[in-house]
Amino acid sequence: QPLLESNAMRLLQKNKVHVAFLALQGTNGGEGMVQHALRTAGIRFVGSPALSSALAMNKPVSARVLKDHGLQVPEFITVHHRVWNKNAQRIAREAVKKIGLPLMVKSSYGGSRASTTILRRLDDLKFTKIIQAVDHALSFGKEVMIQKFISGRELTCGVVDQNGISRPLLPTEIKLTKEDSFDEGIEETVPPKRMSPDFIKKVQ
Repeated sequence: QPLLESNAMRLLQKNKVHVAFLALQGTNGGEGMVQHALRTAGIRFVGSPALSSALAMNKPVSARVLKDHGLQVPEFITVHHRVWNKNAQRIAREAVKKIGLPLMVKSSYGGSRASTTILRRLDDLKFTKIIQAVDHALSFGKEVMIQKFISGRELTCGVVDQNGISRPLLPTEIKLTKEDSFDEGIEETVPPKRMSPDFIKKVQ
């Protein structure tokens, strides 16, 4: 049975927990709320602070932050459900005109798997598939991100702080075992031992 936040923090303090090791991902763990609660309770924890976690879970905001720091980010637009419900076909047409194909449609918040659709071509002049993809993504939240799809390798590389110095971990490649799908259970990871030392260094 899940505990209320206040009860959970009191339990941790009662048991004199010195450091909390967070193994949380996605909503209700990765968006910064747990980190904020732990900090308020004076309990140290492993991982990113609350603000960084919250920014990372907001795809449009994190994309703008990365772009402001000189990193290349695929072009995108965001659509709120209130605007979409009034102008779905027009917005779909303008998105294709501005971003082009292929493109991705996904919820602006949380994980990407279940809410994401990749569209490589138009099915008709009414933009039916795009409208269906946006409607699907909106079932996960109030805002949707429509973004240029970039085909290529997907890698993840964690960074840890050690004595005030940021150190990259070994990278891992993520592959989809089912084309054009982000459904649960279809990812596989490629370990660093299958990457060349020069490639690992470049990623880090």
